[in-house]
Amino acid sequence: MKIECRRIGKTPIEFTLEKEEIRFFGSIVFQKGSLFYVNGHIEGHFNAPCDICAEPFDTILNEVIEILVSDGMYKGMDEALDVVEMTDSVVDMETIFHSEIELIKCDYRRCPDCDNITVNH
Repeated sequence: MKIECRRIGKTPIEFTLEKEEIRFFGSIVFQKGSLFYVNGHIEGHFNAPCDICAEPFDTILNEVIEILVSDGMYKGMDEALDVVEMTDSVVDMETIFHSEIELIKCDYRRCPDCDNITVNH
């Protein structure tokens, strides 16, 4: 789903994207200047390897996503949220969805069998 920046105003635009067993939904709204605020949620599940035993296990997703999207290069330093830069005046929600899933997959995970194991460094 691609949304032209000029179409994003003060009235939130709702979106829903699904890929396999994962759903990304929420809204995008104009914030200020060339910034747009995405308030979303990712839910579902996927198989991930345990970082202790390497056995795959079902991982439940229930993540709140709050990011800013900049139409062009972001020059500010005052925002507390993550800023995604778009260079073609189009917000590509599929790209944001894919990026957020990849970030989630990089998290450290333990399966239920390894949850109580202490790792010495």
